[in-house]
Amino acid sequence: VSCPSAVGEYLAATLWLNCGARGLRVWLPLHRSDDGDYVGRRRILLPVEHNVYPLVIHHREAAVLGIPFDMLKCRSETFLHILLHQLVTQNLGKHAYAIATQCHQLPYFHHTLELMIHKALESDMNKNSNMLDNPVFPDIVNFMKLLPHYLSAIAHCARKTEMMQWSYIFKYTGNVQNLLDQCLATESLDTAILYLVILQNLEPLCVSRVYIVKLLEASIQQKRWDLGVDLLRFLHAISYENEGLPKRKLTGTSDLVIRLRRSSESFDDETPLSPATPGFETAQYEELAFPPAQAELS
Repeated sequence: VSCPSAVGEYLAATLWLNCGARGLRVWLPLHRSDDGDYVGRRRILLPVEHNVYPLVIHHREAAVLGIPFDMLKCRSETFLHILLHQLVTQNLGKHAYAIATQCHQLPYFHHTLELMIHKALESDMNKNSNMLDNPVFPDIVNFMKLLPHYLSAIAHCARKTEMMQWSYIFKYTGNVQNLLDQCLATESLDTAILYLVILQNLEPLCVSRVYIVKLLEASIQQKRWDLGVDLLRFLHAISYENEGLPKRKLTGTSDLVIRLRRSSESFDDETPLSPATPGFETAQYEELAFPPAQAELS
């Protein structure tokens, strides 16, 4: 803040600097002495101790107007998703990719991808039909396919989005079954579970059962017994809901859970678990799971 010339010789040309953690500084001019010489140097930078976050310098009153430090509440907000979004939509994806590559190790990078998807989806949904000739969402999706956590970000975004928008999302990201297959291929079982829940709302129960079997096989191979138990509970819930039967509570001591645990205990940690291993054939899953509806088997 510079002081106007109407307030005295020294303060007229004073420059105030807020140096953050280093506090307030004043760049004070050193005018000529009576004999016309400068004393040493023409300006000097002096610290000014204060107990407020400075907003305004009242030079006439030689006072600082600000907010007491004990009243300040700091909050951080990421701007990375806004920056990447703008670069991609302006055909500067190469620069966006360079920035994303440097920032992908940030702990909130996955959240940044979700924010990008939501921003692009909201932008397209708020456009009228005449403006959808140049949608933003497809460009964002194509860019995100180059980044890690792409599958997970799409799944989390879809779970937080209304079902009526799912058709638009998966029109550009790809079929849900294909995305689920990619998760199985990369052994991303936690993300695959998210797509399984989405698939259950879009496809017949027989399709979900096929992928539950695949996920059970993968969870046994990775020794994810907790995930296997959750899959059995999920199958139990959707089977009874589809057949119109009252749901029964599936506890940790039910026959299904006990069978899975006994199967896992029959192998030591050094034994590789795979569907080809005796005792883990696909037929075993049919025994563990509830029998499918007759109409779906035909």
